[in-house]
Amino acid sequence: MVVELQDVGDVRPGDHENVARVGLAQVHERHREGILPDDAGGFRPRNDGAKHTLVGHPYSLARLRGILPGVMSAPIVIAHAAAAGEAPANTLAGVRASLASAAATEIDLHLCADGVPVLLHDHTLDRTTDLSGPVADVPLADLASADAGEGEPVHSLDQVLDLVAGRIAVMCEMKVAPDHPEEGPALLDATLDVIRRHGAESWTALHSFDHDLVERARAFAPEIEAAFIVAPMGGAGLMALCARAAEHGVGAISLFHAVVGPHATDATHEHGLQLWAWTADTPADWARLADAGVDGIITNQPAALRAWIEAQASS
Repeated sequence: MVVELQDVGDVRPGDHENVARVGLAQVHERHREGILPDDAGGFRPRNDGAKHTLVGHPYSLARLRGILPGVMSAPIVIAHAAAAGEAPANTLAGVRASLASAAATEIDLHLCADGVPVLLHDHTLDRTTDLSGPVADVPLADLASADAGEGEPVHSLDQVLDLVAGRIAVMCEMKVAPDHPEEGPALLDATLDVIRRHGAESWTALHSFDHDLVERARAFAPEIEAAFIVAPMGGAGLMALCARAAEHGVGAISLFHAVVGPHATDATHEHGLQLWAWTADTPADWARLADAGVDGIITNQPAALRAWIEAQASS
């Protein structure tokens, strides 16, 4: 079911793995010629006879659409919280699961007491680990010995980028408490430092519910893809947000899946943006979102979504 929201006032509280390695901008140009990246970092011709078109501006992750052979218009598979339905959320175990089936993995970032970006959804450690209190008060060494599920510690962004090494895209959600927006710039700066140290500009993305912070990211790192995450909205509110995103070079809107329909796809695409839908975990929702023309589906179940997409292509 799609909930149609009309205005901002309605807001309520294989080939995948090779694309990032060679750089998304190169893939965009070469893919038009029917050529895909190979394991060695070069390119190879397609041989499946299919024609695929990738869309988006030079650093758009949504150009990964259709990378599965025979799936011309399939949305990309984005693993939510590092495949939270297949492994403990925001852990390297989840990133490994993402590598097996997703085009991108999405992770949540906070700063720990040492000023290091670490993976955690909440501002406190209580819900998802065996520690307690704000993550901002705990040093990295203590987080490394915590249990975030099935013996997994709280990992750092450094560890994620080391593991991924450009095989899929890494979408970094910068988590900022609404009552502490001043924390955002420090988190952005630290995140950019890690990304640049790994040379990961072409296979990472920055996104947040804090749209001012995303615009700051575009100003300081225009070479890195960015997206607005938004609460449920539609109509004039969504159109205004799309216009704001386009004005600041933000490449995508990430919208709650239950309100996504053709109206949302039209609004984003009319502004030259991509539309990602979060967080959808059932075949019924995947079918609805694919029919609506979304560019990416964020899911806790990337392996199941990829299998569903492949099944649709072969049916």
